[in-house]
Amino acid sequence: MNNALNAIPADYPDPVAAAEPILRDMILRLNDLDDAEVLFMDTIRRDDAGDVFADLAQMARVPSDVADRWFDQWREF
Repeated sequence: MNNALNAIPADYPDPVAAAEPILRDMILRLNDLDDAEVLFMDTIRRDDAGDVFADLAQMARVPSDVADRWFDQWREF
């Protein structure tokens, strides 16, 4: 995940658009793990996932309001 976001060039014209599918994939994979009961997303894990997501989004230059909206929109846990 971190490597994929680091691959977005600093001068990329739309870093938000480039980061969106990478970040969405992260959340969809967590949804799958929760659905399969491989990883139960309790409150602590949900908060941790949100923190990591916010950190990665910030690293990718995604505004925090957009990152918050994406996290809430995509997650099923």
